[in-house]
Amino acid sequence: MAFAITPAAAEEIQARVNFLGVMDAVVTLNDSAPAPAALMDAISAAADNEERLAIGQKEYARLEEQLDFRIGVGIYSRDDCRPEDLVMLAGIRFALPREMLEFLSPCILDHENGNFLLLAGERSFASLREFERSNRNAA
Repeated sequence: MAFAITPAAAEEIQARVNFLGVMDAVVTLNDSAPAPAALMDAISAAADNEERLAIGQKEYARLEEQLDFRIGVGIYSRDDCRPEDLVMLAGIRFALPREMLEFLSPCILDHENGNFLLLAGERSFASLREFERSNRNAA
């Protein structure tokens, strides 16, 4: 089976691309989680980028299990992506390296109630991390 996307997911992604107006858009998949206010305050108070990065990494390690990760999409210009990673799904150009396509091969990307989901058989996953952990535990 090959990775695919539902019409609902394709419609939502296309709406986001249209809203941003990125010419020759390429879509990526990622996990994201809202940052806790305390983390944002600590990062905002940091003096420079290096300090912000150090604080962010430390706090991420401390809070990782509490964060509510969800599948997100990134939208980039085709010029920002490696040509060998480009693949068309439902008329949308994605940047997905071969390894990522293999990882996602049993899945269908769906969009429901404002969230992207990975559907794999009878199961659904709200984040790439959740799907990866499920695969690791099954192995």
